[in-house]
Amino acid sequence: MDTNTIFQQNLKAAREFRGLSLVRLQELTGYNRQAISTLEHATHDISLGNAVKLAKALNYDFPSLFSRSFRLDKTEAYQEQDYLALFSQNVQRLLVKRGWHQYSIAVKAELDTTAVNKILNQKVNPKLSTLTRIAAVFGKELPELLKRT
Repeated sequence: MDTNTIFQQNLKAAREFRGLSLVRLQELTGYNRQAISTLEHATHDISLGNAVKLAKALNYDFPSLFSRSFRLDKTEAYQEQDYLALFSQNVQRLLVKRGWHQYSIAVKAELDTTAVNKILNQKVNPKLSTLTRIAAVFGKELPELLKRT
């Protein structure tokens, strides 16, 4: 099971545990309730920004929502972070460590070089699936690259 599917399952479990309806979660985040529903059923990709809004509204630590061992009653509360900046910094460190260039990521992840550049320069709000593909290039799980190292 990939990390995005785990995120989607944990999101639904967290929403239900908090006793929030789709409508209430929409009110808290501004994210369409139908999109939340399709996301919870693993048929929808989501941007990093919207995923973070959902984690904040549910008051769960964002990277923990990707965990296979996610515990509804034991997970830390949401902490405000610039997750795209953390992702970018961690990927930049890995690039230097391996002596690679952004082009290497684009080729290995089968992404456009411009898209990779915009993500690493924090000029876009990327989809979780795109970040997952970049993480996989380095043999990492997405949540590893969303944390301060």
